[in-house]
Amino acid sequence: SEIFQEITPIVVNGVMYMPSGDRVVALEPETGKELWRYQMPEGSQASFRGVSYWQGDRNNPPRIIFTSGKKMIGLNARTGKMDPGFGKEGEVALDLAYDGAPLIYKNMLLLGTNFYGPGERHIGPQLDMSAGQLAQQTGYDVRTGKMRWLFHLIPRPGQTGYETWPPDAYKTAGGASNWSGLSLDEKRGIVYVPTETALPDFWGGDRVGANLFANSLVALDANTGKRLWHHQLVHHDLLDKDLPTPPVLLTVTRNGKKVDAVAQGTKNGLLFVFDRTTGQPLWEGLALRAQADPEGLAVIEMGSGRRITWARLAERVDLLARGLAGQGIEPGGRVSMLIPVGIDLIAAIYACWRIGAAAVVTDAGLGVRGMRRAIRGAHPD
Repeated sequence: SEIFQEITPIVVNGVMYMPSGDRVVALEPETGKELWRYQMPEGSQASFRGVSYWQGDRNNPPRIIFTSGKKMIGLNARTGKMDPGFGKEGEVALDLAYDGAPLIYKNMLLLGTNFYGPGERHIGPQLDMSAGQLAQQTGYDVRTGKMRWLFHLIPRPGQTGYETWPPDAYKTAGGASNWSGLSLDEKRGIVYVPTETALPDFWGGDRVGANLFANSLVALDANTGKRLWHHQLVHHDLLDKDLPTPPVLLTVTRNGKKVDAVAQGTKNGLLFVFDRTTGQPLWEGLALRAQADPEGLAVIEMGSGRRITWARLAERVDLLARGLAGQGIEPGGRVSMLIPVGIDLIAAIYACWRIGAAAVVTDAGLGVRGMRRAIRGAHPD
């Protein structure tokens, strides 16, 4: 089994709470003195990404809530004992494991999903096979532990995005889950869900299409689970470009006005910034000038309508990468570019990533002609 910790302890009313391998503990933060300990059953571990605190109400004591594999556990925050009022004697069964600390909104617990639980293999068979995982977002009543809503991240018939997969793909497909955590706009009651690649990570032959809601930022009504808006940042991913971090909520100035925004970082090194409420992009960018066709088989350049298959784009990236390397560009180097936003720029940026160089889009640099020269240098025919 695998034991590691990726947590930030929480401190409430002068008490520190945290998981520690097969235990959850309450400590004096000044001294480290243990106030109470909850020992997990043999062979089990507490979440390695933290615990949550609920303040309680007239009928329920304050609780420490955390996950362990396919269950969620509620402890009395004062005593460390299982709270029998939560779920079934302090436990709620989950359809799928979740490593993160549950996000608390009002009297709701918001959870994502993972394809492994604490103590299970961190890198599992999902990397090379699809396995019918459930990929869903859920909301639970923090008092009773009962599920209040569920949102399918691999759509069912009649749901938005169903047509971006082969028919009935939800029965066998995997991935598209939220493993990296959630962000919450408490004032608006919106939870922002970044998702991972559809499975298997590096093969898409049995999942033809754009594969919503994989590689997407999805905004849900935190009260009901209703989808408000979404943006898919990578279509039909074949390179494991999960959204690896919860988005950041911030306020920016746009055209002289303050705008509440949500900013999503990516493995590609690109930052996508949207209006929190409407999902409208605040700045045009690379992803907004090229998109997958409805079948997910090609890329279409917006405006010109220019179309290129994924295979042809991959061939162009490969040739350009060899051409740049042939011009002496080395890993860690920088390539400045003056290329119209669209397919050519996408190819150039991916070629730079292929050889480990940084692509810098400037007002003077490698243009389309320079790209063609580099390609001819790699493959004169």
